Amino acid sequence: MKHMRKSRKRIQTTALILVTSLISPFQVMAISSNSLSQSELVLSTTGQALNGVVKETLGHMKKLYPQLQDYPFVSVNDQAKDNMGNPVVEIFLRQDTDRKDAPHATIIVHAATGSVQGFQIMSGKSMFSPPAYKFAREKTDAFLPKLLGADILQHYKPSSQEQLILSIEEAGSTMELRTVLYERVMDGVIVEGDAISVAVDADGDVVHLQRTATSVADKLPDQNNLLTVQQASEKFPQFLDLVYLERMTYKDSQSQTEKHRPALIYAPAIYASTLDAKTGNYFPTGVAGRMYNISKGPVIKVNPGGKVLFAKNEQVAATILTREFGISLEGMVYAPLAATPIPGRKGYVWESATARIELETRNDQVISFNTSLRSTGSDPKPKISEEQAAKMALPFLQTYLQKDVAELLANSQDIQTYEQRYPIVTFGFYKVHSGIPVADRGYSVSINLETGKVAGMYGDFDQKPVQLPSANNRISPEQAATNFLKAHPLELRLINQTYVYRPKIMQGDEYIDAITGQVISP
Repeated sequence: MKHMRKSRKRIQTTALILVTSLISPFQVMAISSNSLSQSELVLSTTGQALNGVVKETLGHMKKLYPQLQDYPFVSVNDQAKDNMGNPVVEIFLRQDTDRKDAPHATIIVHAATGSVQGFQIMSGKSMFSPPAYKFAREKTDAFLPKLLGADILQHYKPSSQEQLILSIEEAGSTMELRTVLYERVMDGVIVEGDAISVAVDADGDVVHLQRTATSVADKLPDQNNLLTVQQASEKFPQFLDLVYLERMTYKDSQSQTEKHRPALIYAPAIYASTLDAKTGNYFPTGVAGRMYNISKGPVIKVNPGGKVLFAKNEQVAATILTREFGISLEGMVYAPLAATPIPGRKGYVWESATARIELETRNDQVISFNTSLRSTGSDPKPKISEEQAAKMALPFLQTYLQKDVAELLANSQDIQTYEQRYPIVTFGFYKVHSGIPVADRGYSVSINLETGKVAGMYGDFDQKPVQLPSANNRISPEQAATNFLKAHPLELRLINQTYVYRPKIMQGDEYIDAITGQVISP
C-alpha cells in the first residue's frame, strides 16, 4: 500500500514544503532576446531606468559576489510580485548566453524598498555533498547581516529544523545545498510564515536565499487568556498514536549505525500536533502530519491463506497477472523499467493507450500489482457500488495474507475513492496485534467499479513473523508526552492572527518507546 508508506516520511519531507515553495521564482532562468548590458539597466516592459534603490541593491550584491561583474548579459522583469502581492524586480544575469551551463544568477528585489527578497547563484558545476548544518549555520549567521543589515539576527532566529536539504538541478548541473531556515520572532513569539531561507554549498558559499512574509503587523495581537506551556502540555497526549513496529529503526550508540528491532511505540503527530493556545484544541494548519495515518476503524478477524508468489522474469510476471489475478494484457506492450536503486526491488510494466499495469517484486517475491487507468474522455459507468467493492477486497486479500496475521484493522484513512473518470477505489488494512495496529505491516486492495474486478493489491507479503513486545507494561500516554516534550518543548507561534503551541521540530522520525519511555531518534 504505497500511499501508507508515504505518510511515514512526511515528518522528514514536510519541512521541505516551505523551502521548495520558495524557489519558484528561480525556475525561469532564460535570458530574453533583448538582453541588456549592465550599463543599460532598464525595465524590459517600460524602457525606464531601474530606480535608485534597486540599482543600489544590485551594486551591493556585486560587492558581496564579485563574480557578478563578469556576467555581462542582463534581463529585467518588473511584472513579478512577492508572496504578499508586493511588486518586485527580477534581475537575471548570465556570463554567456550561448552556453546553457554558463554561470548565472537571479536577484529579486523589492521594487519600493530595494531590499533583497531572494537570489540564486549557479556556478555551473555540480556539488553532491551538502555541508554539515553547523558549518552552514556559521556561514549564514555571518552573511545575513552583510546583506540585510546588522540587526537582522535580532528579529530572525534559526529554526530548530536542521535536516533541510535543497537540491537544484539545472542545465546538467546538480547542487545539493544545506538550508538554514530563519523565522521571525517578536517578543518571544515565532511568526509562522515570516521567514528567510538561506542555502549553502559544499564550498561554504551562500548561493540561495528567499524571503517570505505574512500580514502580521509590527504589533502582536492581545495575548490574554492564553494557556500556559504547562496547561498546553497536558493536552498533548491526544497527539500520540500507540502502534507496533516490526522493524523500528534506531541508531546504535556504539557503532552509530542504523539497526532494527520490534517495538511498541508512541508516535507523535508532529505536524498535526498544533494546539490552539486559547482552547487547547487541535488547530488545523493545512499540512497533514501524522507519522502513521491510521484510523481507529473496526478490527476484523481473518483466515489467512499464506499463498506466496514468485516472479523472476517478465514471462512469469505476465502469467501471474493473467492467470492468478485475472488481469488481461491483451493489446498491451511490455515496457522495461530502469533498475531501481532499492536493493532487491524489481518492477514489470505493460502499457497501452488506456492503461498501465505494473507488478512489483522484492527478492523475486510478488508484493504488489497495480492498474493505472488513463482517461478515455467519458465518465465511468460503475457496475458495482463502493459498498460491494469493500466486500470483495478482504476475501481477495486473505488468500495471500501470511499465516501470522490473525486480525486486520480496516483503515478508513486509506480508502481512496474514484474521482472524475477513474473508477478505481482502494481499501487499506493493517495487521493488528493485541488490539494495536502494526504500522509497518500494511496491505491494500483496489477494485475497478466499472468491471467489478480487482485492479490492484499491495502488501508487506515478504515480512517474516517477529516476536512483538507485550503491551501490558507500557507507559501511559501522559508519561510518553512528558518524555517527548522534554526533548521537543512547545513553542508559542502566531499563525495569521491565532496563537498556537507546537513542539520544536523533530530531526526526522522520532518516537517514544512505549516500554522504556525513551525518545528514539533514527
